[in-house]
Amino acid sequence: MHAKKSLNLLAWWTLEKTTRPRTHASLRAVAAGMICQEFDRQVTTKTCRRLGKKVSDKIQNLLVTLSSADEANYLLSNAKQLRQSQNEFVRQKIFINADQTPAEAKAAYELRCARRSRCANRIQDLLASRSRAGFEQVSDQRAQWTLGFTECWKKRIKASIRSTQ
Repeated sequence: MHAKKSLNLLAWWTLEKTTRPRTHASLRAVAAGMICQEFDRQVTTKTCRRLGKKVSDKIQNLLVTLSSADEANYLLSNAKQLRQSQNEFVRQKIFINADQTPAEAKAAYELRCARRSRCANRIQDLLASRSRAGFEQVSDQRAQWTLGFTECWKKRIKASIRSTQ
């Protein structure tokens, strides 16, 4: 990541039009407050601004520039904590990612696609071995890990279906 980009985070969340901050200062305050509340960590935000043009029903990314790369790295490495938040809005609507160039973003996307494909292949192999040998006979450690992974994804899918209803 470039030195300047190492201070940046991309975050997005939806806010009601009536509660959406209108100024850069209020965006900074909202971002810093969310970080403090969810990560129990004080950070210094240098700037904060929405990216792109306003389009109805489209979430604009929020570019947050922090005062140090250490703060940005901490938030990026702990961003998954947001999925465990006590606040339902934060759990479902707020995401934090690194500020990447288009080439870096494309490479990261391709890695995620490859990882998901490998995972899907493992699950298919496991299900095929289940049908051949029966569920009780599947004792391989790798297969057990994949079973746990499958259950985790089933829970996530059920949760996302519930949240859209």
